Amino acid sequence: MEAIEVGNLTKRYDSFTAVDSISFKVEEGEIFGFLGPNGSGKSITIRMLTGIIKPDEGTAVIMGHDIKNDAIRAKQAMDIVPEMSNAYVCIRRSKFDPLRRSDFDPLFIVSNATFLR
Repeated sequence: MEAIEVGNLTKRYDSFTAVDSISFKVEEGEIFGFLGPNGSGKSITIRMLTGIIKPDEGTAVIMGHDIKNDAIRAKQAMDIVPEMSNAYVCIRRSKFDPLRRSDFDPLFIVSNATFLR
């Protein structure tokens, strides 16, 4: 079974094509690297695979679940480690307290199915 199957995935912004008909497969258990120069569409492709943005064309299937038609199950099958985390919540005793580094506590990690909506 393929863990990820991508077919002709495309994303356009007006006249600019950010991702142009990319296709690949990643087998379950396979180690897969996604490399390329800045501006080559890596982040946009990952955002499409995780359901953050919708592709204009093509398909993306994660563990047998189409990201367009079965997004919740596709997201539940993912484990994502982003370069920068947004899943931290700031707690202050009052709105007048200055922010300190210790104020940022990882309270919980929200599953992608909930967090990305």
